[in-house]
Amino acid sequence: MNDYTAFYDLDHTILASSSGTLIVRDLYKRGMISLLPLINGMLLSLLYKSGIINTQSLITNWVRRLKGIEAKTMEQFSEIFFEETVKHYIYPQALESMYMHKAKGASIVLLSASLDFICKPIVKHLHLDDLLCTEMEVNNGYYTGSIKGKYCCGIEKLNRAIQFCTAHNIDIKSAYYYADSVADIPVLEAVGFPQCVNPDSALRKIAHIKGWPVHRW
Repeated sequence: MNDYTAFYDLDHTILASSSGTLIVRDLYKRGMISLLPLINGMLLSLLYKSGIINTQSLITNWVRRLKGIEAKTMEQFSEIFFEETVKHYIYPQALESMYMHKAKGASIVLLSASLDFICKPIVKHLHLDDLLCTEMEVNNGYYTGSIKGKYCCGIEKLNRAIQFCTAHNIDIKSAYYYADSVADIPVLEAVGFPQCVNPDSALRKIAHIKGWPVHRW
């Protein structure tokens, strides 16, 4: 059993970008989507950053577009996507932080709203201990266009973190959570060691009030 857990968010915490934005651009570059979906995806991203739509709307829109695609095909693509694109966006400071916690006996867990086929290669190549994320629904080996269970964001992230700690007999108050967004407040308030990485303006203000550590990676 590990001594404690260090949870990490993905976008703008481990990665110096949004994994969703990166994969949309990569799919277009490889001719797997047309220009119109690319433009649509960028527009949705802008609407999200402006606060007009939430992340669940963004994820739901793209999950629908994957309906009928073979899960194995997308997973194979994701491995290539990681090697050719994603790994170049990993913050060196994120790796140093993970190595430090690992050396102290922690389990390192990716806790992200991102889709599982994006997250799995990251977990594999960084040798993380576990993955808690938004899962794609699969039927007979093909994506249905829906997510499996609940979208892993906000309170659902907290539920997943609590379930993980309970299952592994770990006190959540001994856990760390590295994250960048105000949407991560539920988990940041629950763990004993909240860590704000490149925080958005709303989280930065809350971190200042609560005295949470702020990291600039």
